[in-house]
Amino acid sequence: MIAEINPAYIATIGLLLDIAGVWFIFKFDLGKGIPVFNSDGTEHMIGQGSSSDRRTWKKRLAGSGIWLITVGFTLQIIALWMP
Repeated sequence: MIAEINPAYIATIGLLLDIAGVWFIFKFDLGKGIPVFNSDGTEHMIGQGSSSDRRTWKKRLAGSGIWLITVGFTLQIIALWMP
């Protein structure tokens, strides 16, 4: 039964899970933000809230991002091993 599934579908699902996992981590984790430097040398943070805004549900969503990445990579490896 598993041989009837196209490996490209499994790899695509894995890739989508990886993208969702990375998005969850960047969106709900790392309250510090991502530093960006301007051409004049000044620095500002983008995309993240303050570290005091890290509620329990945000921490859980960020933790689920790690699991999504793990499952996504596992699916991609399985797809590589399929005939």
